[in-house]
Amino acid sequence: MGNANYICSDKTGTLTKNEMDIVKIWYNEKDITVDVNKATDDLHDRIDGDALDTIFEALACNTIMLKKGGNATELACIKLLDRCSYPIEKTRDKYLTNKKYERFFFDSKRKKMSTIIQKDSSIHRLYIKGAAEKIVNCCTSYQVKEHAKPMSEALLKDVNAQIETFNKDALRTIAVAYIDLRADEVATKIQERGPEGIIKVEEEKLTLLCLLGIRDTLRVGVKDAVLLCRSAGIKVRMVTGDNVVTAKTIAANCGILDNDNPASVMDGESFHKLLGGLLKFCNGCNKEIAEEDLTKYKAAKREEERKKKEEEEKEKEAKEAKEAKEEKKEEEEGGDDDDDDEPGIEKQEEQDECPYCKEKKVVEKVRRLDKFKEIVPYLCVLARSRPLDKLLIVTALKEL
Repeated sequence: MGNANYICSDKTGTLTKNEMDIVKIWYNEKDITVDVNKATDDLHDRIDGDALDTIFEALACNTIMLKKGGNATELACIKLLDRCSYPIEKTRDKYLTNKKYERFFFDSKRKKMSTIIQKDSSIHRLYIKGAAEKIVNCCTSYQVKEHAKPMSEALLKDVNAQIETFNKDALRTIAVAYIDLRADEVATKIQERGPEGIIKVEEEKLTLLCLLGIRDTLRVGVKDAVLLCRSAGIKVRMVTGDNVVTAKTIAANCGILDNDNPASVMDGESFHKLLGGLLKFCNGCNKEIAEEDLTKYKAAKREEERKKKEEEEKEKEAKEAKEAKEEKKEEEEGGDDDDDDEPGIEKQEEQDECPYCKEKKVVEKVRRLDKFKEIVPYLCVLARSRPLDKLLIVTALKEL
């Protein structure tokens, strides 16, 4: 079992509970440790009232309220509001219920979520939360009481240092920020996109409200389970959306990080770049298949199948019309035959058909498997991973 591998993803709940708590908040150059049992006193005593109301409003409007379960980060934010007796429903009724608002849901590529609400007749506000390092570097100001002050280079450096401190404490660190928009520019702003589909308004002159450090507690017995796997010759690897520092700390705490090689911890983007991503390859004609050729071929095949189904439908209708005139027994026998030939019920193909040799032997392969072979003995953690990074590492492990 020396070559066995096990990939442990935080999405499965293998490593973590589904319940997390916000335990630290940074606001206006202050590192605030929040005792969740005394959250109301801690926050109201140490954060200016106007600023705290804005932070709470941002969380109330920019979270998804689910009655049963839900995203652990969202639930942690809602739990904080509940503990502080903040009127979540009242705020949501004011800005969201039966009101026009815009929302960009979280995705693994952007690592952020934002919601645009109408503050008054002339001002709309975009509230945003997500990966701290991505949001903070788009902030040109920060909130103090009810005002925004310019973000100096020195303060930006301090904020990034605070993010690093939270991460080293194994906290999932998110930033909360906002930007005000004129009513006449909202429609244009929500349509503007940058390279790779980036939503431009999410990266324009944001005002930082706070940093939230969220504790994601390991399940009891995780460290023992990892040790048991290692004693059986199984290499456990952690694949997570957390940033590199947080992921590295958690992996070390539970025994997954077993070496100090530079390749032991990688982020998804660097990993994908090193391996060159996936390519389409035909095991029939031993050729790499251009994605464009495969897309065109599959489109042509779909059109061909659509026309074939239309012909089959016409034949079926004609057959059914003829059978309607026959005796009951013959109709029943014809019905059984039709069940076998029912169009639209297709078996899922395991492999695509090659546009060059017409064989169904197209597979996905790692473009630079040699690079993976170099790092695989050391790789323990894949952080800031996207779905395509997860697919890449699983495909690479299968090819070994």
